[in-house]
Amino acid sequence: MDARRRRMVEAQAALQTDSARAFVGAAESLPDWRNMLSRQAPMAVASSCSSSPNLSARLTQHQVGRVGLGRVDVDSAAHRIVRDERHIGSASDRSYLLTYQIRGDSILSQFGRNAALRPGDFTVALTSQPYEWQFDETVSCFICVVPEHMFDIPREPMRAIAARVVSGAEGMGKTVSPFFASLADDLDQVDGRLGLRLARHLLDLSATCLMSSFDSPEQTGAASSSATPTSAASNHRAAFAIREFITANLADPDLSPQSIAAAHFMSVRHLYSLFKHDEVSVAAWIRAKRLDNCRADLANPALRDRSIREIAARWGIADATHFSRLFRDRFGETPRLWRDRSVRQSVTLN
Repeated sequence: MDARRRRMVEAQAALQTDSARAFVGAAESLPDWRNMLSRQAPMAVASSCSSSPNLSARLTQHQVGRVGLGRVDVDSAAHRIVRDERHIGSASDRSYLLTYQIRGDSILSQFGRNAALRPGDFTVALTSQPYEWQFDETVSCFICVVPEHMFDIPREPMRAIAARVVSGAEGMGKTVSPFFASLADDLDQVDGRLGLRLARHLLDLSATCLMSSFDSPEQTGAASSSATPTSAASNHRAAFAIREFITANLADPDLSPQSIAAAHFMSVRHLYSLFKHDEVSVAAWIRAKRLDNCRADLANPALRDRSIREIAARWGIADATHFSRLFRDRFGETPRLWRDRSVRQSVTLN
């Protein structure tokens, strides 16, 4: 397997684990809190208090595949968490940090912007870039750490909306905010197939909500040194619209870069340019989304009466032999083995 294909397989197979790993820890001092975060979070951090070092904190974390879901509850003097170039230097992966404010206030700063979060709001940061997170004296936050390749928004447009507040009181934020709050309250329910489904829904909802920030150039600012704010925002909107089009048309076996470009009145070359910051091609992204949906259907008890061939065809893959090979290459097992294992687990859970 060549290096490019290996990176694609490793990056896109993140939700193939069907079990969740949980961690619950408490800290009663600043050094303990710093050590806990450094050990459990997928990034190195440093904390510093502005006044008294007295602190009481709790971290609850569930790892679903490579998606980290967690909750932070802190009662202390106001303090901050800093991630700088020293911490990033040794990082081997790039992720997005989604943060949802449950109680208290916090400020997440990145790229010269400050997202002042109040209960119900959320924002995002790139862990591959420096950021600072300032906490009020008493705060609770829900966090989600997801590899960049698993998210429908690539790095460049995400840079444009990082550290910008998505209000939980209006627009799409009003729809997504209750889901965040409910998930934060029921983290102990994140397990097995349920955890996979929750993580998938969370990522889809978050991507849709965050992309609403591109409705106007003023919201995004200069996202790229090679494009004006207006053209950059337009390109980001177009890229997201194309991803939505692909998702809605995965069942079409003729879906291809050529048909997608024609449907959006653009050249194939321009379509490729909209995906240039991704680690995978347009065709590879289509294939990955199809395989994700097939895998979810194979694990769905309500679809047990459908054959593997029918499920593959449902998502635009007509050749059953080809589907089996693609599935095995990505997930490390055949569709039948995955389905049988999911059925056994479903019986155990019920």
